[in-house]
Amino acid sequence: MAANPGSFPSFYYLGVCGLGALLMRGAGCTINDMWDKDFDKSVARTRTRPIASGQISRFQALVFLGAQLSAALAILSTFNIYRYRNIESSNYIFGY
Repeated sequence: MAANPGSFPSFYYLGVCGLGALLMRGAGCTINDMWDKDFDKSVARTRTRPIASGQISRFQALVFLGAQLSAALAILSTFNIYRYRNIESSNYIFGY
């Protein structure tokens, strides 16, 4: 997302990176709610969350998580991946 000095980055890349960040943040919240389902039932503040209250099944949450991660991967695939193939952290990106 680098831009020339003194110029603003491309609105396309700002939007795509922002959307990717939003999707990954949502995926993190989804998986956290899946993992903490039993704990959330016993806390008054979190008792009404959709997974803890039973409004959404774990399978439905898993399907939603898959959709979020697939959309984020689709966004990631729009970038020139060969530029980043030698970066050591790319293994963690794809593994996530």
